[in-house]
Amino acid sequence: MPLRKEHLLVLYELAVISGKGGTGKTLVATTLSAYFGWDYIDCDVEAPNGAFLLQPSWEESYEISVPIPEIDQLACRHCGACIRFCRSRALVLTMSGVLFLPDLCNSCMGCELVCETKAITRTERKIGHVKQGRAGQQIVWQGRLDTQEHITQPLIQKVKALSKKKGIRVLDGPPGVSCNCIETLKSVDYALLVAEPTRLGIQGFKATIELLQRLGIPVGVIINRSFGQEKEEELRSYIARRKLTLLGTIPFSESIARAYGQGNLQVLLDELQSSLKVWGDQIMERRECSKP
Repeated sequence: MPLRKEHLLVLYELAVISGKGGTGKTLVATTLSAYFGWDYIDCDVEAPNGAFLLQPSWEESYEISVPIPEIDQLACRHCGACIRFCRSRALVLTMSGVLFLPDLCNSCMGCELVCETKAITRTERKIGHVKQGRAGQQIVWQGRLDTQEHITQPLIQKVKALSKKKGIRVLDGPPGVSCNCIETLKSVDYALLVAEPTRLGIQGFKATIELLQRLGIPVGVIINRSFGQEKEEELRSYIARRKLTLLGTIPFSESIARAYGQGNLQVLLDELQSSLKVWGDQIMERRECSKP
């Protein structure tokens, strides 16, 4: 199905996720977005690597910060209200006052709200950055967490918000069923779940299916490193039993693995061209059916 003008008039979000790392979600997300010229947003902020394949020229960069508490020890009366409120145990009462442990803080700023003496105010802490660039006509966005930082969700929220515009866009999500994955899945219209026919891969796949169904997000499945139907009986039986849509497979291929390791996007597009067209057509059809 060709990309028609009306496809650009409404935002449609497609998340590509997997039950564990190394399954092939970035392979699918980058090649699919590049083939159709859709915007690519790397939401795997702890380890973004889509740019390795897409090779964008970065044009803009935004520093992302979160609020953290700053404590005026002279105004503090050591009542302990902030400490009792803080579930992450980032505040500790010592002989010299309230000690703040920034590595434990989740940046909720509830401590500021419960402090009756206004001894707690907010300051900013940089956690990472968001970059925007172009790979030909394709727009590429990337969120990256700074080293030793742990607060990821505000960064995912920011890269999604900054990149939001009309048209189809592909979100390359974090692996697994963590809070980061859930944050990426918020507001998406459709999920592509990349599966791997190994014991660990199937375990993660099942957990991700449960998450998607709890969130009410429709899903299509792509099997990567496929050895053929006979050797994937457990995975395919589960897909059939849960009445999931199997969009297609990617064969276990040395040439694909080598091209991915070398960052050779053109070879990957050539290898997967027929599959990408089929997946894109099915995504377009689903998008048309979901229009009000």
